[in-house]
Amino acid sequence: MNIQKARAFFSRAIAGLALILFFPSAGFCGGATPQHVALNMQLGIDNSDPDLFAAQLDFASIMRDAVDFMVRESKKPENAAAMPPAMALVFSSIGESREARERMVGLFTSETKEFVLYGVRSGAFAGKTPAAQTRPGGFLAPLFSDASMGRKQITIKGPSSSLAEGLVSLPVNVYDHESGYNYPVTLVLRKSADGWIVERIANLDQLSRQIRKEASSAR
Repeated sequence: MNIQKARAFFSRAIAGLALILFFPSAGFCGGATPQHVALNMQLGIDNSDPDLFAAQLDFASIMRDAVDFMVRESKKPENAAAMPPAMALVFSSIGESREARERMVGLFTSETKEFVLYGVRSGAFAGKTPAAQTRPGGFLAPLFSDASMGRKQITIKGPSSSLAEGLVSLPVNVYDHESGYNYPVTLVLRKSADGWIVERIANLDQLSRQIRKEASSAR
């Protein structure tokens, strides 16, 4: 994989995960069942309602898990040279520092929020043409520059399964109508006072391998 395609991999990886790494807000409750969470996420997309979409997620928990995953990915030799320079600098500065890790979580929180707010609220993720054509800027904007802004469709692929500590898993599929790719996503949910919410994504490694394969085949 050449450098340009490899960097496209990181762009697509982060942008793809951004769909489910969204900033939560008050005013809505989680789903009455794990299945309702997935249905509410899709309803939020279709209605260009980022608040409803966001209320289904524990963003802080998901984001910390995602940052840890990206740090591990950045340390792999095949990925280090392929990362955009700014991203390589940010990840290399984390090391074992808790403070640096929290700064990274904050950075991804802010930038992902801005990107997904645009995609959901503008109607782009519902397959509509946004009135404003300018995408959000920011420190990580280059990673989102090649991201698909087409319709995103979430469908439930099977029953939920019980895990330890009261958690459950729910398999869903995210279909990107612009790229034509399907992404199998395993949601891990927990019961909160307001209903079920997504705590983390169980198959980040699988999604990473799939996106890497797509980027390689597009050469």
